[in-house]
Amino acid sequence: MDQAYLEYLDTQLKKESEISMKNGFMKSYKILRSQDDSGDWNMLILREYESFASLEKNEEKADEMLRQSTGIDDQKAMQGIWTGRRFGTSWARSSCGN
Repeated sequence: MDQAYLEYLDTQLKKESEISMKNGFMKSYKILRSQDDSGDWNMLILREYESFASLEKNEEKADEMLRQSTGIDDQKAMQGIWTGRRFGTSWARSSCGN
């Protein structure tokens, strides 16, 4: 695991997630790491939102609030972390109550 990525998770991602929870944009988050780094993936970041609709509705408002709170632009922040790597995003809906 790249040390710069671990530092990003422990600093910037944690700070942004705490701000999002405090302001009601996110319910919770977890970072799970596998025991074996030799597989296709070794880290899973889970973010819990009230609903998919609330995530979409508040996305721009939450992004702007994070920019103001942290002074960091998403695109600029990601350039230093993701350079030369391929990452994907998947959305999953919970069947538990939502």
